[in-house]
Amino acid sequence: MPFSLSVKEELSKIAPSNRFGALCEIASILNFSKSLNKSNCLIYSEHIGTINFLIDYLQMEVESVFPLKLIKTNSSAYFLCAKNEQDFCVIKDMFLGEDLVKKYELVENFENRIVFLRGAFLACGSMNNPNKEYQLEFILNNEKELNLLIYILDFYNFSFKATNRKNYLILYTKDSECIEDFLTLIGATKSSLSIMQIKILKDVRNRVNRATNCETANIDKTVLASHRQIKNINYLIKVGAFEKLSDNLKKTAQIRLKNPEMSLREISDEFGCVCTKSCISHRLQKINQIANLIREGKK
Repeated sequence: MPFSLSVKEELSKIAPSNRFGALCEIASILNFSKSLNKSNCLIYSEHIGTINFLIDYLQMEVESVFPLKLIKTNSSAYFLCAKNEQDFCVIKDMFLGEDLVKKYELVENFENRIVFLRGAFLACGSMNNPNKEYQLEFILNNEKELNLLIYILDFYNFSFKATNRKNYLILYTKDSECIEDFLTLIGATKSSLSIMQIKILKDVRNRVNRATNCETANIDKTVLASHRQIKNINYLIKVGAFEKLSDNLKKTAQIRLKNPEMSLREISDEFGCVCTKSCISHRLQKINQIANLIREGKK
């Protein structure tokens, strides 16, 4: 199941704590639905859980008077429609109005603000797979819906941005912490925890990759340095200068010739406690320097 639908599955199973909250959530779903005012359709959704939630709570209020029709499309999406235009208008007037903020007390009623945001996400929200990208968005029909949603979100200082896509307005965030906080607020705690776990796994993978890349780079550096050192040691042997080196330089050179893959630390271990990694590095640099001077005819 796509992550966006799994979030809606979790949200659609949350029962409002009271009738006023249920009315508020229904109003939010109807207000933000993409199908409102189209062929008496109350909502269009690819998530049957959202449709069933709406049916269950509408039944308590209007089903006995206004029967509803559920239509499934070929693309596994659903339309929930009123029987006729008159019923549609009555249902719309019952739940919606010019001032939803005042009607459902969205300023002073904390619980209603939460269920209103939950309904908005069920109606027009979506989310990308957090394994690929962090993005949560609302697909809105007009500026009135956009401004209303921004007004409610501003109560919680969420960092959402607005843009256009085709014929819709998009309100979105790519901030993973904002997404986690928003999902937690509206009740999708399992989904929020899933994002946190994904972030932890990504961080671990990134740390491992960085460590691996660093180790690979160090190995490459050691191999290149070793190749240059062996080339210079063999050159000193060829021109008869090797025997003129000090005992410490000769012993270091001999260890390097026998062990091309050894790191400086491993070479220093061959000397016991009397020689540090820095000391080995200095000796090999000295050997390189002597070889270069002989090539240039300066020694």
